[in-house]
Amino acid sequence: MFSDFRSNKRTFSLPSEQISGERWHPVTIRKTIRYPHILKLSDIENFEAIAQTGSIRAAAKLRGLTSPALTQCVARLENELHVALVVRTTRGAVLTEYGIAFLRRAQLITSEVRRASEEIGQMLSSQGGSVSIGTSATPATMLLPDVLAQFRRDRPGVQVQLSEGLFHAHLSRLREGKMDIAVGPVPAVGLDSDVLVEPLFENDLIIACGLQNPLRVATSLADLQEAEWIGTGPFEQGPGAAIADAFREHGLPVPRMMVRSESMAAIYTLLMRTDLICALPRATIQGEPLCRALCAIPVVEILPHYTISLFRLADSPLLPAARHLATLLHRHAHYVTQAMSKKQKQKLLNSADSELG
Repeated sequence: MFSDFRSNKRTFSLPSEQISGERWHPVTIRKTIRYPHILKLSDIENFEAIAQTGSIRAAAKLRGLTSPALTQCVARLENELHVALVVRTTRGAVLTEYGIAFLRRAQLITSEVRRASEEIGQMLSSQGGSVSIGTSATPATMLLPDVLAQFRRDRPGVQVQLSEGLFHAHLSRLREGKMDIAVGPVPAVGLDSDVLVEPLFENDLIIACGLQNPLRVATSLADLQEAEWIGTGPFEQGPGAAIADAFREHGLPVPRMMVRSESMAAIYTLLMRTDLICALPRATIQGEPLCRALCAIPVVEILPHYTISLFRLADSPLLPAARHLATLLHRHAHYVTQAMSKKQKQKLLNSADSELG
């Protein structure tokens, strides 16, 4: 096989062969195969603007172009890809099935270009740039205060963008390249091979309530059958799903989730001011000031525990600032594990002393 780069053609030579006793002479077949030209980054960015705004006119204004110029941009992309990407309707510009698929790749392309520029900048100066991290309640309480304090000492010029929530809320931003890393419990669903999972430490659940809640003296899950609960995140993921499984294992009805919230501040306020209860990581109510406003209901059943992990894209290397932040998270997670181990040993010793006494 030979390639003619000037005419964008490939030449295939078929060897001579004996067929039915006759000698065939070598035959050269020339077939023109059209390859798409290299897509322009500006066209890809313009297409992203259309997807973001849902309108040719709004996207043109956002990009500082005229509507006809943006229409020509879409036409170039569609001619190169041989599919329709955008359809104009009375509601605006709507992406086709191909457009949606192309958008996912387009976002990665523009994100990687931005990250490449940021990486060079951070290599030239460790005191600039930014890092974006998503976190659930447990690492926000147990890891981030010390980690960020150390990070600010190491890289005082780097801006940290912090988003709170469970992993499902961060996954799309990770895949779009808008978030560097996320930290939280490993979800039951939603993980693919494009996301790397790096375990940090184990955490256990408690059932939390306000200090004035009548259910604070309950001693079993059966005592909580009529309770009204606050759910955190989707019911099929997170602490709520683990508690539901615990109820099922003991032959009890699944708890009634009366409120579902992504805001930990709202959850803490509801627990303090109402009779609602919620499954939370133990660490979230052990520190100030929540330890003086919330308590763990002392049920006898052993509640589930789960792994807090660091998540990042598998095929996108972390920028220097994000890489340093990830290193600090692993280091301080080790310290947390050691501290938890010491507390557990002390608890066992205290229990043994009380039995002997």
